[in-house]
Amino acid sequence: LDTFATWFQGYRSAVAAGTVTEAQTDEGRQLAEARKPVLMQLLRENTWQALNQSLKWNEWAALPPAIQAVVEKPFSESAQFSVTPDCRPPNARIAPWQTQRLGLADRDYDAFVYGQLQTTTTKLGLPVQGFVLEGMAALWESPLYLLTDEELPVVQSLFPDGNARNKSWLTGQEIQAEKPVAALLGGQIHYFASREELSVVVSTVTAAAKQLSPQSVSAPIAAAMGGENFDTVSFARHAIQLASTWTEQPKRALGIRIAFSDAPTVTPYTQAGLLQDLLSSSNSIREMSFGKTWIIPTVTGVIVLPNPKSFYEANSNEKLAADAKAVAAVAGFPTANFDIFVHCFPALNRVSPTPAFANLNGPEHWVNGLGVASINVHEFGHNYGLGHANAWLGLATGAAFQGHGGIEHQEYGDPFDIMGPDRNAMANGQPVYPLGHFSMRGKSILNWIEPAQVLEASTNGIYRIRRFDHPGSRATPGGALAVKLKTAEGQELWLGYRRNFANSAEGLYVLWGIPNSPIDSWT
Repeated sequence: LDTFATWFQGYRSAVAAGTVTEAQTDEGRQLAEARKPVLMQLLRENTWQALNQSLKWNEWAALPPAIQAVVEKPFSESAQFSVTPDCRPPNARIAPWQTQRLGLADRDYDAFVYGQLQTTTTKLGLPVQGFVLEGMAALWESPLYLLTDEELPVVQSLFPDGNARNKSWLTGQEIQAEKPVAALLGGQIHYFASREELSVVVSTVTAAAKQLSPQSVSAPIAAAMGGENFDTVSFARHAIQLASTWTEQPKRALGIRIAFSDAPTVTPYTQAGLLQDLLSSSNSIREMSFGKTWIIPTVTGVIVLPNPKSFYEANSNEKLAADAKAVAAVAGFPTANFDIFVHCFPALNRVSPTPAFANLNGPEHWVNGLGVASINVHEFGHNYGLGHANAWLGLATGAAFQGHGGIEHQEYGDPFDIMGPDRNAMANGQPVYPLGHFSMRGKSILNWIEPAQVLEASTNGIYRIRRFDHPGSRATPGGALAVKLKTAEGQELWLGYRRNFANSAEGLYVLWGIPNSPIDSWT
């Protein structure tokens, strides 16, 4: 990295003096080739550091095309940011428990993030800035990228202005400062009177990205683009309304029965069988949500994708979903009519042995081969915005993430929650489906348990709560369904009462969680 940077300084001086030689350019290309694997490794291991070492817009633009083709390329777009938990058994995983993918205009990328983006769920049309390199994308944490004086002229030649250059996007007032503060937001340049104004917009967009709706950022931004200034109050209100719509209203799901072009009659489900599983899932979600939401299923005939099975073994889940929705739309099932797409396809070795997986807080839901209704409930939980129900093991085995005091994190470790092992059976033989309601914390995240039904304990006392896994528990006015308290470190402990499993789970049910994160929850 340092050697290339030293060469680049010399190259810029030579350009200014008009003394660039072919040998100097060739040396730069060779150094860029040697730099690439180093930056790629840094990107995977320390994304923030990789971004800080990356080329700025003006630096990238100053390179000759032969070297631009080798180095990272900065970008700014409104992109499809998808998060998919890894639903394979722990011993079958070869990657972190969830993966981020980024759909840009040219292709899909493996996304690498840091900071608040680590707990951001799937977002359609998320404004992102960063760089791409060899199928990987590194993303800045902030939704707006502050432009330096050196970068601004180059970026103005590449991207349109989002508002008038002499007016603040936050206030709509003329900018009195000698130079405006300029920032990129999803492929547009916006201007502010100060960095403090920019920070207000950054905070507002970041807060919207935490809301549980795939469109909690894109829809408010689209509305903001139509006004003379950025209305923070309307923006925040719009994002909250979208979250309520996503988690508290029925979801229209399209079950797509997929076959591949080299086996056009082979599909895992009959139409009646898939419909029955989705209806069973819907009944479970209706009960768990206290009647707030459920699944309204439609099931297609056989949808034959345009490529053979080998093609989808070699390509991404997102490519399979895009092809399936395109063919389904031609068959009379337009994507705009549905909220969630359940892609049911003949089993692929690429994702085996998992039977299913889904976006975290997003529209895509894949079933790998023939599944069962409990799997769909688990994956619909991901679609709504919940991560896995995990546990702390009492003793460390050395095989997984170390937690407090040497105890160990166990993915899927909560045996009572269907966001844990969906086909688990209790010691007495009772299956977790359909009894294994999402936890009280999960229901609170989705607002199925509302804030007034959560007691926040700050002192010793007696706190009375009702079962959170009984459909009638919300019927009594003033009744509480959970107790929440904060640890000294600012983390949360949730206390609930779950009784669906006779002789297995009576008594206090305790969860540990990270505030404002739907992803992390441990029994």
